[in-house]
Amino acid sequence: MELCEIIKKLKNKVYMEEATRLEHEEIKERRRRIQPPSFKGGNAPKAKNCLKEYNVKTHYLRFTEKEKIEDVGTQLEGDALKCYTCFSLEKEKS
Repeated sequence: MELCEIIKKLKNKVYMEEATRLEHEEIKERRRRIQPPSFKGGNAPKAKNCLKEYNVKTHYLRFTEKEKIEDVGTQLEGDALKCYTCFSLEKEKS
């Protein structure tokens, strides 16, 4: 591999790492502006209302679908977090 190719790959890697870092900082800043709801568990109507509120706020903050998926686990507490974690682990195994 030529030196120019190595340098190009290293620059690309550094660029991607920086872009990822900036993306995470931007997400944190957007979340600070409007705190999405947390959910500890409950009946189906309560879960639907919480999810609806979450979707409205994340839409306003211009979250992508990927950002929503990555973020939603941080909004769960208690039994809801346990269920989400188990579901996520099962999905990774398959």
